[in-house]
Amino acid sequence: MTMFYLYQLPIPRLTSGNWFFDQIVPRAARLICIDEEFAELWEETFKPEWREIAKTSKVKGWENLSEKWKPECGVYGWVYINGEKRDDGDRAQLRAEIDALVAHLYGLTKEEFSYILETFPVLKRKEESFFGEFRTKRLCLQEYERIGRIIDLERRKDPKVFDLSRYKV
Repeated sequence: MTMFYLYQLPIPRLTSGNWFFDQIVPRAARLICIDEEFAELWEETFKPEWREIAKTSKVKGWENLSEKWKPECGVYGWVYINGEKRDDGDRAQLRAEIDALVAHLYGLTKEEFSYILETFPVLKRKEESFFGEFRTKRLCLQEYERIGRIIDLERRKDPKVFDLSRYKV
């Protein structure tokens, strides 16, 4: 594949200052930086503004984040389903928030997002067996609605932070 083809795809180019970028990066960092081996990554990417994510995330602890990595910077919580490690608790919540943010970023409707989630039949089967429901789908769709309301409010305050540049031919 050449760059010519890549430039034709409607891929958002997120940069710091874009609302989606500023919401996704801190959440991803908290999922990734769960061990001291990620301290350098945390310390290079952390921004004090991340503490403000508490306004848009259901996960606690944003206000206490620091520039220096410590275990509280990461988000923990796993469950084993048929011997496979799966995110649970706050980790599952952050993943649902990220998935919902990306769905909104790409302009998906709730129905389109729901359809995409249904294209993971193995995950669905395992979660229904373990949790009695397709938990990932439920969490993602709940977050899609909740974050959609936040986006509407934030867009009214400052529409420029939602401007996206895309690769151009």
